Amino acid sequence: CCIVGMIMENNIKLKYILISLFIFVIIPLFILSLQTLPPRTLLKESTSVLVIVGFFFLLGQFYLNRSNKFFVKIYKMFKIIKLHKIIGYTVIAIFFIHPFLIVLPRFFEAGVDPIYAFWLMITDFKSLGIIFGLIAWCVMIALLLTSFYKDKLNMTYVKWRVLHIVLSIVFVAAGLWHVIDLGRHMNEFMIFFIFLLICMAVYLLSKLYFFKNEKVGKVL
Repeated sequence: CCIVGMIMENNIKLKYILISLFIFVIIPLFILSLQTLPPRTLLKESTSVLVIVGFFFLLGQFYLNRSNKFFVKIYKMFKIIKLHKIIGYTVIAIFFIHPFLIVLPRFFEAGVDPIYAFWLMITDFKSLGIIFGLIAWCVMIALLLTSFYKDKLNMTYVKWRVLHIVLSIVFVAAGLWHVIDLGRHMNEFMIFFIFLLICMAVYLLSKLYFFKNEKVGKVL
């Protein structure tokens, strides 16, 4: 009975992992494949795919909390927190190098010097997309530091959690404006899917923080 129970539990876990990968990886890449854009080098396309998948994994972070009953039933909360941290640090690493990845192909192409191109890109304050991208990048650094040095900050867990949520929302909001304004692969279907995921995440967070029937405790 114990063996059968373990097998069934592992099958359920595998099922939810596959569902998550389907939602946050397969669907975005499928929408991406439907677009008819001029072909680019493998390096440029690989960079785009990496950033797009990273952005959807970032959205997936909002689903790793107590209000997501499906995950809480099959995973212990400490495992969900650990997964949240792993994905968070991975996504931050991707977006940290994102500005540099944009100009990386220029090292292998004739034309504008890559360093000069990078400087022009980050100082183009006429573009709202660039401005919000820089805001998102700075907020991301603040998010990283306040998470990594959480125990050294002079604040209670509740206050830190509020700060973490506020920084995360600002990060996603600024990043969303950036990708919609400048993203090469942002079309109506991709934008609709992103907003659908955001609406569902807002619903889950509302259940967690505003509905009285939720248990009070350490939550993500």
